[in-house]
Amino acid sequence: MAASWWPMLLRTKIFSGPFAVAALACTELLSSTFHKSTLTYPKNAIWSSISMDLAENATIEAATASWKAMAVLVRNVPGLMDLGITGNEFAATSTISTSNNQSSVKKGVGLIITLYGYNTTASMLKLLPEPTSHRMMTYAAVKGVKIEMAEPNMAAHYLSFFDVLNPNPSACSDISLISSRLLGHSQLTDLSLQDVQRHLYTIMNSQVEEEPSNMIIGLQGGPGPRDASQDMRGGLNPAWRQA
Repeated sequence: MAASWWPMLLRTKIFSGPFAVAALACTELLSSTFHKSTLTYPKNAIWSSISMDLAENATIEAATASWKAMAVLVRNVPGLMDLGITGNEFAATSTISTSNNQSSVKKGVGLIITLYGYNTTASMLKLLPEPTSHRMMTYAAVKGVKIEMAEPNMAAHYLSFFDVLNPNPSACSDISLISSRLLGHSQLTDLSLQDVQRHLYTIMNSQVEEEPSNMIIGLQGGPGPRDASQDMRGGLNPAWRQA
């Protein structure tokens, strides 16, 4: 049953995390601002990131390793959200030069995922994603692939953190507005690493041959939206509260 989601993704060419369907997080923010007399902002916001870069002269081995590492990350996204972490991921493919015409791997992938949490500590936000980043490094321990986890940063209050995420005052939730499908444990974590790797490679196959493609994953669901009391809910897409 889990695999039945993938044909829809293949048709749309758009992928989103457990969490998805294009949304009105903008109105959630506006609603929260309107009700600020009754809503309590988080005491702080901590954020970090995991990045993966692929060298320009990457080999087939390095490109294959990059897909394995990304599959590790994607399979762990629902678990990270269950721990109260939210954020977004951006991935992009790049074509590799190879004389091996028999290889099925023609491109590699690089990515960055920004992870953040509220009312927590820098040490906690470093501790929770570390197993995922370490496993990514294990699968990508080849020349030409570089994976790093940034040290956490802290914003003293929520509004200053919002400014960090949204430096352009005219934009609001632009990352999430093009996400398209609601995926969770059964569609990601419960599949084998090989299956997720194969699906990701197929989904990110550009419609224009040899051109790069992008993928955006938004972590908009999880315990926060799901557990918000009815009287404190704003204009968030209801599907996110079921993730």
